[in-house]
Amino acid sequence: MRIAICDDEYTLREDLREILNATGLLPPHAVTEVFPDGVALLARHKQNHFDIIFLDIEMDGINGITTGRKIRSIDKDVIIIYVTSHNQYVYESFEVEAFSFIEKPVTDYDAKKVLDRALRKYREQHFVIHLKWQGDTHALDISEIIYLTGELNQITFYTKDSFQKCNGKLSDFEDSLAPYGFLRCHRNAMINMRNIKSIECSEIITHCKKKVPMSKRKRPICLRAYNSYTIKYRI
Repeated sequence: MRIAICDDEYTLREDLREILNATGLLPPHAVTEVFPDGVALLARHKQNHFDIIFLDIEMDGINGITTGRKIRSIDKDVIIIYVTSHNQYVYESFEVEAFSFIEKPVTDYDAKKVLDRALRKYREQHFVIHLKWQGDTHALDISEIIYLTGELNQITFYTKDSFQKCNGKLSDFEDSLAPYGFLRCHRNAMINMRNIKSIECSEIITHCKKKVPMSKRKRPICLRAYNSYTIKYRI
C-alpha cells in the first residue's frame, strides 16, 4: 500500500503523517510519502501510483482541485481525501470523485475515522480470488478484472493485457463478486462495472474498447444496476 500526503506547509504534512502512523490502522507494508506541492505529487504518481492520497486544497501554484483533476485523468481508482480549512470547494470536488474531506486542524479522531473507511474501500478494490486451472492455483486481484465469460465448465477472466482460465461456472462467482460491482449481463458473461464506458443495444463497451455481450432481457436490469453504481461511486 502506498499513501501520499500533499501540503505546502511542512509542519502540517509532517503532523498528518505522524497522526496516520499513530492510528495503528496502517498495515506493516504501507509506505507513506510527503510532497510540498501538486507538481511533485503528480510526477511521482505517474511513476508509481499511490493507493490513498491526502491532498490539501489551498496550495500555492497548482491547487488541490486542479491536482486532483490531473491525477484522476490517469487513475480512476486512487482514493483522494481532501484536507481543507474551508468547505466552499465541495462542489468542485465532485468532478474529482473525492472520497472524503478532513477539516484543518486535523484531529486524531477525524484522521482515524476517515483512514478506517479508506482502508475498507481499498480492501474492497483489491479483493483477491484464487482460481484453479490444470492443477495449479492462481491468485487474481479483482481490480484487474475487466470481464469474465463462461462456457460449459470453464471460465475465462479477462484483464487489460491478458486472461486467466479456471474450472467452474459463472454462477460459482456471481454472488461473491456482486458486492464488488460485478454484473451478470449475459448467460455467458459478467462485467466489472467500473470498466463500463457505454451500454449499447446488445453489448457493453469497456474503457479499453472490449465488447462484452449483453442479452436483451438483461438490458433494463443492467441499466438500472449501472445507474445505481454510478450514483454510489460518482463515476
